[in-house]
Amino acid sequence: MVQEQLAAVPAWLTLLIVFLLPMAEPALPLLGMLLPSQTALMASGVLAHHGALPLPAAIAMAVLGALAGNVVGHLVGRRWGPRLAANLPARVTGSPGYRAAMHTVGAYSARAVLLGRFNAVLRTLVPVMCGAAGVPWARFLGLSLLSSLL
Repeated sequence: MVQEQLAAVPAWLTLLIVFLLPMAEPALPLLGMLLPSQTALMASGVLAHHGALPLPAAIAMAVLGALAGNVVGHLVGRRWGPRLAANLPARVTGSPGYRAAMHTVGAYSARAVLLGRFNAVLRTLVPVMCGAAGVPWARFLGLSLLSSLL
């Protein structure tokens, strides 16, 4: 049974995965879209329910991983966002949708970060977009912490 196989994995390794998948999702958007973190979080919840994993540790790793991923995503956007945008085709960066998305993230960063946590595509893109849009670091960090806790 899958549950028994998951329970055979050492708790430290499971907790590491619970940290790494939420971290990778916003830090590495393409990977994050391919390996959504909800899978690891649901599995850790099942393991915690059956006593194979300490629930407080699973929650802590999930929150820390989500926060670390957002921080890395923001730093990537801040550092390389303009360069990445310059390498996109003009039909993308010149499109009304792209301009609207960047404006919305910059103007409504609180909503973008908080609501983005609950949508797989936005969860992977919003941190990088916030960094590229110049959302202040302290504001982004506070919002990321709140959204990660939620």
